[in-house]
Parts: sequence; C-alpha cells; structure tokens
Amino acid sequence: MDLEVDHVLILGEGNFSFSVAFYKSDIINASSAYYKCRLCCTTFEDRLTCIDKYGAEETTANMEFLEGNDQVLLHNVDATNLVESLFQVDTRKFNKIIFNFPHTGRKAAIQKNRLLLKNFFISASNFVHPSSEVEVSLCAGQGGTPSDSKHRDPCNTWKIVEMATFGGFILTSATPFDTEKYPDYRCTGRRGRGNSFLLQGAITHQFAQVKYPNTSTETLTIEKDLSYHLDELSLLKTRALYPPQYVIHVSFWINPNDSGKNCHQEFTFRRFQSLVRSLLGNLLVGIQLNDIYNETSSNRTSHCYQIDLQSHTCALSADDVKSLEARLRRELDACLCVTVR
Repeated sequence: MDLEVDHVLILGEGNFSFSVAFYKSDIINASSAYYKCRLCCTTFEDRLTCIDKYGAEETTANMEFLEGNDQVLLHNVDATNLVESLFQVDTRKFNKIIFNFPHTGRKAAIQKNRLLLKNFFISASNFVHPSSEVEVSLCAGQGGTPSDSKHRDPCNTWKIVEMATFGGFILTSATPFDTEKYPDYRCTGRRGRGNSFLLQGAITHQFAQVKYPNTSTETLTIEKDLSYHLDELSLLKTRALYPPQYVIHVSFWINPNDSGKNCHQEFTFRRFQSLVRSLLGNLLVGIQLNDIYNETSSNRTSHCYQIDLQSHTCALSADDVKSLEARLRRELDACLCVTVR
C-alpha cells in the first residue's frame, strides 16, 4: 500500500458490489472527500468461498473491476482482529473505515452481535487518526437509537452507541442508508448465506474517536487533567449524538462517634456534592438521595445516593464508569467520615 495515498478500509464485503459502488461514487468523483483515495476492500471468507457463496459471475466481475483499477483486495480479514488480519499491509491509519451490515450469521443472537460491534470498535481504534470517520450501517431497528424508524425495546437492540464507546468512539450522525448514492450495491449475506436482505429503514451511523482519559490510576496528574480539558475544548464542535447515560449507586454509613477513623472532614451533603463534582466534572448530570436508614443500636445512619452521569464530548464507556465508581468510593472513604458499604 502506497503511504503517500489516503486509504479507505471496507470490511465485511461479500460480492464486492459496495466497494464498486463506493469507487464510482467517491474515489473517481472530484467533489468527494475521498477523491483519489485507495480502497482496501476485505472479506471475512476466503476468495473461493466468496465466489461460491455470493454468485460467481457477479463476484468475479466486481473483483476484476477493483483489481483492474488498482484497488487492494484482501480475504480472511476479521473485523474484530484487524491487527493480525491486516498483517499483509502496513498498519497504517485509514481516513475512513466502513463496516456495512455486520452480523454473526445467527438468528436471535443479540448479545453476540453486541460483542461483534464492541470488538470491532476496539480493533478499529488502532487504525484511525483524529480526523478519521468510522461508518457502520445496520438494518432497521438494530442500532437502538432514536434515529431508527423501527423502534425496539432497548434489550432487543445491538446498542451500537454503547458498544462504540469501548473503542473510544462517539456517534456524530445517524442517517438513512443512501441507496441512491450506491445504485450498483446489491446486499447479500443474510444469516451468513448469499441471500439478500431489506435495506428499507437501514441506518448509517458515523463515528469519531474521542477517547475518555484513563481513570484507573489513583489520581490523574495535573498534566493529564490539563491535556484532557484542552482536548475537550477543541472538540466542542464534535458533540456526541445520543450519548449513553449511566447511574452510579453509592451507600455509606455515617458514624459521628467513630473517632478512630482518620478522615479529613466530617460528612455533609455539601462536602459530598463537592467531592463528586471534583471527580466527575462535566460528566455529572445530577445527585439524588434515594434512602436514609438509621441504625439505633450503633448510632449510625446510612445514606444511599444515585449519581447520574453522561458525556456529550467524549466516549464514556461502562468500563470507564466502573473505574470512576471505584475511585469515588476510595475518595469517600479517605476524605469524609463515612464507611462505604
């Protein structure tokens, strides 16, 4: 692959009809942002399987067209393990990564398809630069965003926005799949076979990588905090669409007679609120007291709080929230006269 040329990576091809359509609509179109980029078109299966499964005449013709126009074709490429799958080329960054209609090939495999998306985003995170786009198209209702024309219960969707956060990606747009732009595209691969599927109501999701800083350490250094806030300011124009919302539940005992506990300050709600704000910053949506329990035998009071958080500017994953919760519990135990439950 020529390092002097920008590249677009297309994953999960079958008959290569989308790659041909993208080449015609973008690569040779002077008004396209991807004009004169070079395509790296990939399939999960080997070459002979693709020809046998997705139609010998059409698949062969599309491959010959792409190769004849100096585009790169690769087979046996696992979208969830790109580091090993792309060993045949230099591990460069791509201007755009496209993964159309990913599926494990099994019926009613929601958890497996979520895992597929999660591992794809983690893998793709190694092949993007700050201005790269990642594009994933899903059939109607699969993504689980308000942009879907077909709405399902959250438990029956693939939760694409949540899965993307594990790779540090935020959703920037969600629009109907543009069939008119790609007239040569013939979808195939329904449930792992050569069958076609409905594109009506399909949604194309665009993502940008805006990672949340590592919170696993005891305290973030001043340099890290400063760097993060500067990055956040520079990315205010890249706002997350439908960012996931999270809840942290924390309970603790307040014992005013616990003189043996080496704490910095006695508990007050204002001090508790200040500590939470100092840790979560702009992530904090709200703090709510859910329950108070008095234990007369020990003269202790238990408080149970619900903390809501969300990020509009960076990818906040469930793992990030777990790290934040662990750090909050440590800070509570160290800074206030409480015993975290």
